[in-house]
Amino acid sequence: MRPFLVLAAIALTLTGAATPVATPVIVAVVDSGVDPSLPGLTAGRNVFDNSADTHDDQGHGTGVARVVAAGCGGCRIMPVKIDANGTSTQGAIAAGIRWASEHGARVINLSWGLALGARSTREVERAIANATLRGALVTTGAMNDGTRNPRINPWASDSPDAVRVTAVDDQGRLLPASNHGVWVDIGAPGTASSNAAPRAAAAAAEVLAAKPQLTALQVRAALRRGCRAAPQLDVGWHCVLDPEGAVQAANANVATYRLFVGKAGKGAGTVTGGAIECGLFCTDRLDAGTIVNLRAAALGGSRFLRWLGGCRGSRPVCALRMAGPTKAIAVFAT
Repeated sequence: MRPFLVLAAIALTLTGAATPVATPVIVAVVDSGVDPSLPGLTAGRNVFDNSADTHDDQGHGTGVARVVAAGCGGCRIMPVKIDANGTSTQGAIAAGIRWASEHGARVINLSWGLALGARSTREVERAIANATLRGALVTTGAMNDGTRNPRINPWASDSPDAVRVTAVDDQGRLLPASNHGVWVDIGAPGTASSNAAPRAAAAAAEVLAAKPQLTALQVRAALRRGCRAAPQLDVGWHCVLDPEGAVQAANANVATYRLFVGKAGKGAGTVTGGAIECGLFCTDRLDAGTIVNLRAAALGGSRFLRWLGGCRGSRPVCALRMAGPTKAIAVFAT
């Protein structure tokens, strides 16, 4: 397993405790541990050796925690150590995500990735999906290989209900090393994906501090609805994180529905449209009323035959208006 590089240490500012406040949002940092002297910590776990010792051997998790703490006001940081001296396992990472979701974390940050050339066991992806079902939003770094290839980070690309974050500069431009493409959701300022993802985690905590009743998917929708438009940014949402915009967007009571786009038949082809690119990433959650323009394109001597599901007819272009959970299946023939 490999962590992402953290280059910036951001100071933590504590809020006063003179007046009663709501229960602080707990953000779990699933990483190499956290320096115990960092203010604002809550009890965590070392799942690597099954102990309460969550000290940081290498500084990566501490750097991530500082980014979260600097952006989330009065949230509490839950250190979940999944690494010992630069080594980890997919089972330990999955166990860390599960432990965090089972012990009160409302947001879980994973600035960690699969080693180059390694194959996913699917344990981490399942843990992320289960954490979402338990009510915790998971933020993940896209990693820093300068590629659009979703297979470089299957933990993120195969977790459609997580928030997949890449790094941009202060002008919202993609950093050269940042992974990108439709499988990445949003850009956030940072020197690398590892300190861009915890900015999104901090913003999610701010949304939950304002609206504690929201589900993980509603928080995800608020981050999306409130982000700053960047049409040329090569990520699925085509926008940059805006924490204040996300808090404001959380006030809108808008339903979201899953759109699944699939392919059928003996032929080959692709389906594209907005945040959907079937063959790379074929599902998304969208606000009610969103119009999605899908286009089917046959490949390699195949031909597009027809649509099934929410789309109908034999024309390769389909306009869908989201009014509920929707499937659109493109049928290709040889």
